[in-house]
Amino acid sequence: MKTLTIRQQEVLDLLLKYQSEHGYPPTISELSRLMGVVSPNAAALQLRALQRKEAITIVPGAHRGIKINSQPPQLVSEDK
Repeated sequence: MKTLTIRQQEVLDLLLKYQSEHGYPPTISELSRLMGVVSPNAAALQLRALQRKEAITIVPGAHRGIKINSQPPQLVSEDK
């Protein structure tokens, strides 16, 4: 199982919280606001990294096409 960086874990936590509160995942624009960044590209980069590490699945062409996988990777320790 692949490990997440601290920032990737923060983004995954934002996704989990948003989905539990609203019942559906955020759009990339909504996620960028939650992350505190102006550029939606910053959110998209994090999403692609999370998909490579198999924490999420991105559904191409879907407006809210972020699916959180049932067993997300563990956070990597900064001591390593």
